[in-house]
Amino acid sequence: MQTKKLVFMGICLFGSLGLGGEYQAATSTDNEGTSSITAQLDSTFQEEQVDSIEKAKLFTNEGEETDITFKDSTLENEVKKELNLTENEHVTTVNILNLRKLVSSGSGISDLTGLEYAKNLMLITFNDNQIDSLKPLEKLELLSSVGLENNPKLTLDDVLALPNLTELNLSNNPNMKDFSKLSVYSEMRNLWLNNSNLSNIDFVETMHVLKEIHLDNNHLTTIDKLDSDFLTKLFVNNNNITSLDHVKNISQIQSILIDNNELTSIINRPTLKGLSANSNKITTLNDLNAPFLQQANLDNNQIDSVHIISAPYLSNLSLRSNKLVTLDGLEKATNLTQLNLLSNQLKDISAVKSLPNLLRLVIQENPTIIDFSPISSANKLIQLLANDSNVTPAKLAQLGSLNQLQLLAVSNTKNLADDSKISSLDFLTDFPALTLLAIDGHSVSDISKIGQTKIETYSAKNQQIRLPQVALGQKTILNLLDKDNNFPSTINFNTPGEISTSHPLKTNYVQWHQVGENSLEFSSSDDTFSGSVNQLVIK
Repeated sequence: MQTKKLVFMGICLFGSLGLGGEYQAATSTDNEGTSSITAQLDSTFQEEQVDSIEKAKLFTNEGEETDITFKDSTLENEVKKELNLTENEHVTTVNILNLRKLVSSGSGISDLTGLEYAKNLMLITFNDNQIDSLKPLEKLELLSSVGLENNPKLTLDDVLALPNLTELNLSNNPNMKDFSKLSVYSEMRNLWLNNSNLSNIDFVETMHVLKEIHLDNNHLTTIDKLDSDFLTKLFVNNNNITSLDHVKNISQIQSILIDNNELTSIINRPTLKGLSANSNKITTLNDLNAPFLQQANLDNNQIDSVHIISAPYLSNLSLRSNKLVTLDGLEKATNLTQLNLLSNQLKDISAVKSLPNLLRLVIQENPTIIDFSPISSANKLIQLLANDSNVTPAKLAQLGSLNQLQLLAVSNTKNLADDSKISSLDFLTDFPALTLLAIDGHSVSDISKIGQTKIETYSAKNQQIRLPQVALGQKTILNLLDKDNNFPSTINFNTPGEISTSHPLKTNYVQWHQVGENSLEFSSSDDTFSGSVNQLVIK
C-alpha cells in the first residue's frame, strides 16, 4: 500500500536553464517545498506492520509438505521473489508460512489462488491489477493490511469477507458502491478512499482508532463524522468542504492537506505541524496560534492580511497568488527560512527586517514593492527571486551587501521603462557568493563581469539596448561583450547596417544605412546572452 505524500519544491533554481521550477521569466510555476509537508511525521504503514509482524503469534505447519499450485504465474514469481526462492524451487505449504507481506503493483495479477496457504500473511499490496476474487484470502486470520487500489473487477462485498482489516486502500475502484458497509471495521487505523465518488463518510463514525485517512477527489462537503482520538493525518484535497469547525474530534491532528476546497478560514489546531490549504477561499491568516506548525501552504486564496500570534517552529510559509499589500503581522514568525509571496499586491515588505533566519525569499510578480531595503537585514539569505517585481538599479542598491546570497533572479518580462532597467553588472561585487544569476529583459550590453565572479549558471537573454540618436553616416561604439569578453557570435540586422572594428583596440562600431528607427539582434554562442540594439538615425 502506498502512502500519498504532498511534495513541495524547496530550493528550486531556473526552469529555463534546465534546473527546475521557479525561475521562468514569462510564467512562474513554483511547486513549493523540497521536503514533504509530512516528511518528518509520516512513517509508512509498512514500518508499522513490521512491528506487528515481529510480535505476532505465527502459524506453523502441522501436515505433510506439498507443492502449491498457482493459477497465476506472475503471482507465483512474486511469492518466490519475496521468499528468496530460485526459479527452480517450488513454493510449498511449509515455506509459504514464511510469507509475511507481498507487494506487487501493476503486474497484471488476476488470480490469487495459492495464497490460501499463506497463513502468516499480514500485508498485501496489489494496486493496479485485475484481481477478480479475494476468496483465497478469506481465512487468513493475520491479514490486516490490504492495498487494492484500482482493481476494477472487485466489489466491496469481496473486501468485506476479510474480517480483520486495520489498514485498507480501495481508491480508484469505480465498481465499489455503498461504502457505508465499511463501518464494520471499528479497528481501522489507516484508510484510503481517493476517487471513490463519496458524498459522505458517515461510516467512519465507528472508527475510533483511525490514525490516517485519505479522501482526495470526492464530493464531500463535510467530514464532521470523523471521531478519533488518534487521527494525525487528514487528506481531503479536491472536495467541496467549507469548514472543519464541526469535526467532532481531531484533537491530535498533525498534518492536514485540504487543497482545492471551499474553506473560508484557517484551521487553527494547536497540534498541527503541516498544513496545505491551497486553492480555497481563505481571506485572512489572522490570530494564528500554532505552537508546533512547521510548514504552511496557502497559495491561491484571497488572503489580504496576516497576523501570527505564535508560530515558533514555522520555517516554510507559502502565500503565492493572494492579495497581500503588506507583510505586517509576520514579525513573530522569526524562524521562517522560506517565504514565498509570488504574485501578490505587495507595496510594503518592512516586516522582512524581523525575519533574520530567512534563507529563501520569493517576491516575484510584485511590481508595486516600493522599498527593497528591508531585505538587506536578511544577512543569511541564500536565494532571492524577484523576477517581474520592477527591479531597478536603485532597488538593487537597497539590498546592500548580501554576502551569503547564491541565487539572484531579477529578470523582467513586463513593460519597464528603459531608464528603469538594469544596464550594468557593477552590483555583482555586493554578492560575492553568487553562483546563479537571472537578469533577462534589461539593458545590459556588457556581461564580462560575470567571468570575474563565482557565477556558474546565468541567463542574460532579451537585453533591450537603446543607443543615442545619431545622424546618418555616423558610427556609434557598440560595446557588446559576453561573459568571456568576446563580441557576440551572431549578429542579425533588421534594417540595413554594418559592424566595423578598429584595431588594435578592437572597438566595435555600428553604422546604419537608412534614416529612421534601426535595429539588430545578437546572441552569444551558448545563447545565454542575447537581445536587440535599437537606434534612431536622422538626416
